[in-house]
Amino acid sequence: MDNPTDYDALRFWLDAIQWLVLVLLGVWAWVDRGRQGNRELIEQMAKDNQQLAARVHELETIQERMPTHKDMARVEREVSALTEQMTAHNNLLQTIHNYLLSERSKA
Repeated sequence: MDNPTDYDALRFWLDAIQWLVLVLLGVWAWVDRGRQGNRELIEQMAKDNQQLAARVHELETIQERMPTHKDMARVEREVSALTEQMTAHNNLLQTIHNYLLSERSKA
């Protein structure tokens, strides 16, 4: 027994290593939980981004089909022309009506 072992020192170092491992495991668990939360948030943001992209695409498609200022001006001209024609037809009918009334009173 020339080489006595110091069991108190060995127990101290084993306890120190155990505490160090526990602290490292705690830090790793905390970081991993934060990463998981970030991963979930990133997945939710990606899903929201896809929904937004789909909505923007739908709006752009609708906008492409909408009439332009030129189209609206053309429609306005056509409506104006139809209004003029209706006024002319109304005047013609009024003239025919007056003629028929005057011919009836002569007879």
